[in-house]
Amino acid sequence: MKKTLLCLCLFSSAAYANQCEIIDRELTARYAGMKTYGSYNENKEEKYQSSEKRFKEALAKIENLEGKFCDWEKAPKAGVGVLTSKDNKLQILTWDWQSGGTMHEYGSIWRYQLPNGTWKTEVNELSFLTSTRSTTIRSIR
Repeated sequence: MKKTLLCLCLFSSAAYANQCEIIDRELTARYAGMKTYGSYNENKEEKYQSSEKRFKEALAKIENLEGKFCDWEKAPKAGVGVLTSKDNKLQILTWDWQSGGTMHEYGSIWRYQLPNGTWKTEVNELSFLTSTRSTTIRSIR
């Protein structure tokens, strides 16, 4: 019985880590597509919209993650910003929507661990550089 329980615990931990790796790879590939087809490069609206949709689907998977900390290794290399607190209880992922123009539009997803150990996720799909700064300043005070 104890061996079975131990095996189940090890399997679920490995599956969770694998889930984080899968999402990390998806974010990386989808964001690369957004950068390729976004308005800052060659404008191919249909391909951009498809990449954006798939990127949002990968983000939705983050919202559904429960449990522990994910180590995002690949997404930052593609251009997705990742900020992590020293105690690994807060993670913020940020990105430029690659929608073009002179005013960049940014999105972010915040994951944080509550005192009872559960994780909460909040998504901010669209903010402008100026409003992002003011929001950050207000939340720090």
